[in-house]
Amino acid sequence: MVGLRWSGEKPEGMPGPFWGGWVFDKQRPWPGFEKEVWCLPKQLMWQREGKCFACGFGSTREEAHLHLSQLKSGRQRAGVTASVLQAAVCRLGDIEQERQSWGRLVGAALKEMDKGRIQKLVLARQIHIGNEEVWNPAEVLRKLESRFEDCWVYCMRGEGGQFFIGATPEVLCRIRGRQMETEALAGTAGTGEDAALLHSEKDLREHRWVVEGIQRTLEPLSERVELVAPVGIRRLPNLIHLHTPIRVSLREGVWPLQVARAMHPSPAVAGIPREEAMCFLRAQEFFSRGWYAGALGWGNEAELTLFVTLRSARIHSKVAELFVGAGVVQGSSEGSEWWETEQKAQALLHALGIP
Repeated sequence: MVGLRWSGEKPEGMPGPFWGGWVFDKQRPWPGFEKEVWCLPKQLMWQREGKCFACGFGSTREEAHLHLSQLKSGRQRAGVTASVLQAAVCRLGDIEQERQSWGRLVGAALKEMDKGRIQKLVLARQIHIGNEEVWNPAEVLRKLESRFEDCWVYCMRGEGGQFFIGATPEVLCRIRGRQMETEALAGTAGTGEDAALLHSEKDLREHRWVVEGIQRTLEPLSERVELVAPVGIRRLPNLIHLHTPIRVSLREGVWPLQVARAMHPSPAVAGIPREEAMCFLRAQEFFSRGWYAGALGWGNEAELTLFVTLRSARIHSKVAELFVGAGVVQGSSEGSEWWETEQKAQALLHALGIP
């Protein structure tokens, strides 16, 4: 990443300023979206210690100041924008056929595991939503932000009026210099089922494989990989997950992007072993994940923060494709994994106007 020349002092605590990431599988991108993108924004806003900051960028000082003034003007206008009621939104397609298709995919995954070549597969499915009106991405974002305050809320623009939007709980990496934080997030239950999840042999096994997979990936790049705490619970408004925070000291000379590329796609979104899992998904999932389960965030030459783009939807005019997934291991059932995907979908269904 190239350096920048600042007009005045560089703002302290500013994220980025380079933004970007890449898709889940570069062999299967979406039309109208890049496989990987990194860019310097024209305008940037962030909050720190209760204060709001803004910065403009440009090839000249005048251009940067122009972008900053436009941002301030746009923020003032946004404060009086009225919400738009989405009154005619509905699920599309035949749910029974979707359920049968999901059952076949889970069955194929379990058969593959019986052969002993794969320990875990993370399967995904689509849910299609229709609207009589064109969706307003800003309105969807506001709903996600209001309900999922502890998640990463994001929106990415594609060609032809497409948007990719979501709210994810999972960080891929936070790197500053040689210090890194990451996490294992695998194993799911409904709210209030803490004890059952913490004593579920299947979910603990799935979670342990994700932890061990992250450790194996990071060992060649690190001086130390430390589990900060025993497996615990990460709470969301509609679900709970098993969670293990991980702290890493990277080897000297290891670049942040090098680490992130080694980690993604992680065992939490693809499977174990990675290459065998990716081959299965390319053969068995009938749609492209595109940016779903990809990596997105910000960074510079010394720092990098990327999250995993889960609980998301691709919106094109009056149709939205929701993407949700579930980890399948031996002992999984089609019914329980279907329930998990339906629960995960509630985040976007609510934001798109379906109660």
